[in-house]
Amino acid sequence: MTLRVQLTPPLNNTAGRDFLEIPLQGEETIETLLNQLIERFGPAFRQHLYDDKDLFIPSWVLFINKEPVQLNRPEAFTTPLKDGDEISFLLALAGG
Repeated sequence: MTLRVQLTPPLNNTAGRDFLEIPLQGEETIETLLNQLIERFGPAFRQHLYDDKDLFIPSWVLFINKEPVQLNRPEAFTTPLKDGDEISFLLALAGG
């Protein structure tokens, strides 16, 4: 059982790849997935996702099977993941 994870810049630059297959270890959630990725790719990966107050940076959007997950709510991190889910990270930027 696996999750397919798509990383976009700057996460893919830090990880050195665009796609990963992550084996499921039982009851996986968004939080456990994030912790696995940070453990695997180190503090630089974490710095892309969390600010200096240890809050998830709100400009990141996470998709599960192309459906957005609003990570501005703490309960979103307990969203369960299941075999075959496709997870994508997208950094939403604005400017002009």
